[in-house]
Amino acid sequence: MKIITLAQQKGGVGKTTVCVNLACQARKRKKRAVILDMDVEQASAFFWGEKRKTVALAPQIPVYRVRSPELQTRLDALNKEGVEWVFIDLPGRDVPSTGLNVANLTLLPTRPVEDDVRPSLVTAGLLRRADRRYAYLMNIAPAQADKARARKVAAVLRDAGHTVADPIITERIGISDANARGMGINEREPNSESAREYSELFKWIEGQLK
Repeated sequence: MKIITLAQQKGGVGKTTVCVNLACQARKRKKRAVILDMDVEQASAFFWGEKRKTVALAPQIPVYRVRSPELQTRLDALNKEGVEWVFIDLPGRDVPSTGLNVANLTLLPTRPVEDDVRPSLVTAGLLRRADRRYAYLMNIAPAQADKARARKVAAVLRDAGHTVADPIITERIGISDANARGMGINEREPNSESAREYSELFKWIEGQLK
């Protein structure tokens, strides 16, 4: 069972959107996927899962609200059930270390702006000290020729010794529209550039975990 955690030390960076879209990519590949929502106050992933139940013919993706003390018990049960991918959505502040410690890989979604990068360094520091595997993801990047701004910020992070995912997720309204309907962009707009970006991201993660 592969566990991917989405973490950041602030909100508004698109953790939940990345989480649900990766789960939809797993389901597209006929893999059993589950989302664990540890942001019990906002519960954005959980409510996405509730909306998804109304989507005709969509492969269901169970979404559970989970608090830190019960996380390992839930993971053990999912592993016994044969679940192949678990995506954990953490809160945007007071990041629980339990959600970081169980992950095979933690993604740090970050817009290519200082307001996101600066607080993210707190989470990256926690992961480094714990010797946990993590990678930045340039997310909600502005639509520019050759994704210039996102590539520049990614280069700065790499130069500082951080791993950065090769794919860049560009900001497009179609992603938000799919999310609002309990869908992934690969389901609502399967031939879109956004669907291609998320497919590349999932393949990149698979490559990191081999």
